[in-house]
Amino acid sequence: MSAEAVVLSQKTDVPQVLVLPLDPLNGPTAMVLPFVAKRIFDMASERMGELDPERLVRGVLARVFAGDRSILVLVFLDPTGKPVGHLVAEACSDGVKKWAFVSQTKADGNVGDAVRRAMLLVDEWAGSLTDLAPHGVPVTTMTMATHRDDAAWSRKYGLEKSRAVYTRAIGSPVGQSQ
Repeated sequence: MSAEAVVLSQKTDVPQVLVLPLDPLNGPTAMVLPFVAKRIFDMASERMGELDPERLVRGVLARVFAGDRSILVLVFLDPTGKPVGHLVAEACSDGVKKWAFVSQTKADGNVGDAVRRAMLLVDEWAGSLTDLAPHGVPVTTMTMATHRDDAAWSRKYGLEKSRAVYTRAIGSPVGQSQ
C-alpha cells in the first residue's frame, strides 16, 4: 500500500474511521458483510432507480466472493467496528481503454478524511490491474456516478464533470414542449 493510501487517518483531529477492502472470508469486514450488502441495496434503491437493487447486490457480492479483482468494495468502519460508509468500484474496458467506475460512495455523517483515503485506495487498486484485459493497458481514468451535482466533488477529490446523464421513461412523450 502506498504511503498516501492508508486505511486509518494520519490526522488526529478527524474521526478515526478505517477504510478497508471488503473480504467476505477474512478479517473484520467479513463480519459486517450483511450490513454492507444492505447498505449497497439501500443506496441502489434510493439513488439508482434504473437498476434492480437486489440483482445489483447479488452481482457485486458474487464477484467479490469469487475473488474477481475487477470489482472493489471498500468499507468504512468506525472504532467500534460499525460500518459508517462504503464505496463500490468496478474496472471497465471497451477493449482499448480501461477506467475505474465508482458507482456508489456513501458516508454516514462525519467520517473525517475517509472518502479521500477511499479515493486513494481506488487509485492504488486501479493501478494494479494492468494484467486484466486488454493486457498491459493501464487504468487511466476514474468515473463516478453521483446523485449530487456538487462542487465539493471537484474541490475535495479532484473530480471534473465531463458529461451529464439524463433519463426518461420508455414510451413517454418525446419532443413535446411543455
